[in-house]
Amino acid sequence: MKGSALVVASGGLDSAVALWWAIQRFKRIGILSFDYEGRPEGERRALASMTRKAGIQACRTLRVPALRPVGRGPDAERIHSKNLVFYGLALAVAQQDGFSCIVGGHTADDGKTY
Repeated sequence: MKGSALVVASGGLDSAVALWWAIQRFKRIGILSFDYEGRPEGERRALASMTRKAGIQACRTLRVPALRPVGRGPDAERIHSKNLVFYGLALAVAQQDGFSCIVGGHTADDGKTY
């Protein structure tokens, strides 16, 4: 193992897979998460548990107040293009903290809405 990875994680299953994938391949791991209006509380709890079980000392969480759900009906809870914002911020953090790459996990449908 060599190098370092900053894992962008929400606390969902896709984040867990990405974290364990990175742990198997990189010497140094950091976790970055984002708080925004409408983020499910269950994600926060799951991320704390996942971080602890992985033996990671801390998860860095950035507050992004500009991200808010928009829309009506079935789309009311979605924040379109939020992953684009998350990866832009993750790039800045990775550069500042000396990580050699960014790792994220996604489901097949993420590209359609996030």
